[in-house]
Amino acid sequence: MICAFDGCSGLTSLVIPDSVTSIGDEAFVFCIKLTSVVFENTEGWRVSTSSSFSNYKDLSAADLAAPQTAAEYLISEYRWYYWKRLL
Repeated sequence: MICAFDGCSGLTSLVIPDSVTSIGDEAFVFCIKLTSVVFENTEGWRVSTSSSFSNYKDLSAADLAAPQTAAEYLISEYRWYYWKRLL
């Protein structure tokens, strides 16, 4: 879902369960207080500007294991990207 949490300005932390395998682009746009995101499974995540993932970048599991870095990726660095986890 695109813009799933758009504008949830009170959201400060969240857990991305292992069952989540994709996150739409702009899912956390304007979640300005989000500072901690815990991925239950940090392996196999990639991002792309295209929903077809014809061009993509693999994300570091170590980066996603750091809650502050993961939050920054979702609300800033890769907020305009589609996210997908390889199973």
